[in-house]
Amino acid sequence: MTTSPIDQVLATSRVVVCVGSGGVGKTTTSALIAMHAAYRGQRALVMTIDPARRLANALGLDALDDEVQRIDLPDASGEMWATMLDMKQAFDEIVERYAPDAKTRDAIFSNRFYRYFSTSLAGAQELSASEKLYEVVASGEWDLVVLDTPPTTNALDFLDAPVRFFEALDSKVFQWAIDTSRRGGLLNMGARFVTSTLGRFTGSEFFEELGEFLGHFSALFDGFRDRTRATFRLFADAGTRFVIVTSPDPLTVDEALYFRRRLDELDVRLGGVVVNRVRRAFAHNAWVDASLDALADRLGALDGGDRIARALRLRIARKLLSNAQEFDRLAARDAGVLRDLAGRVEPAPVVAVPLYASDVHDLEALEQMRRDLASSTA
Repeated sequence: MTTSPIDQVLATSRVVVCVGSGGVGKTTTSALIAMHAAYRGQRALVMTIDPARRLANALGLDALDDEVQRIDLPDASGEMWATMLDMKQAFDEIVERYAPDAKTRDAIFSNRFYRYFSTSLAGAQELSASEKLYEVVASGEWDLVVLDTPPTTNALDFLDAPVRFFEALDSKVFQWAIDTSRRGGLLNMGARFVTSTLGRFTGSEFFEELGEFLGHFSALFDGFRDRTRATFRLFADAGTRFVIVTSPDPLTVDEALYFRRRLDELDVRLGGVVVNRVRRAFAHNAWVDASLDALADRLGALDGGDRIARALRLRIARKLLSNAQEFDRLAARDAGVLRDLAGRVEPAPVVAVPLYASDVHDLEALEQMRRDLASSTA
């Protein structure tokens, strides 16, 4: 019995991270991988940090939030669950976990710098997602966790976030700011005259609140540092696989290859490449090679076709053949792109999922895509 590439990935994984550029079906792919795991008898969770809420649409849900929701799959021997990351809540949980006491926790929560840090700071979303992923995996509740990430640029931030944050925590500048705040605040420095001058424009309370934030935040330092180390170990773990999702468009394939190089640099494992919306040639359709007269006759034989003038049927036939021939040309290009891609990412498999007539927006369509993903290779 032949094992599909997706089955091979799931057989050796407890974490699958789907990455790729925008608009290539990455969120849908994440959902169907979790669905396939459920049909294999596993207890699978798919989680997204994509605020566009496309995962809910793919699962046929009206909405998806930070609560874990079970997806009804009547014929599955396992279970499928889904959730969407609430960045602010994830950061609050980090503070709850590492704050030494309730007073420090409350002081951090009420600080304006923390509110900005936990919702708007560049990389905060990716960092909180990394933390949440680690927490979910460490809980041991799931046989498989599938993570959907933002488009490529942000996904790179997602991979780098734990490392960059750890480096920032260990930086001399950050340590200096913490040590200064521990000695009485940023205003108690020899450069008080500088801050008092700046205070004319910003208000001295700006620096006081910043010093307070750094002082309280320093209490979380060791916990953050240990967790960022553990999170990066999770990314590099033998049970974690990264799946690149792309389309056959040459530009998105170039992005996928760039991302593959970045994965190599980070020394994490590539589970495979999923290529969505692959066009298949009309080779099986006898009418593609038919003459205009023959196709016009066939159109006339359709219900009501005899009421259409033959000249119009010939024009319709010409347009249909032109469209089919252009589609075949694009299908041939897609096939060539897939062959080249397979050679450049081997030994990782390249899985081709066909172009559908409509978007995937419910479980029935997702199930069809799952079957194609499980059975199709380039």
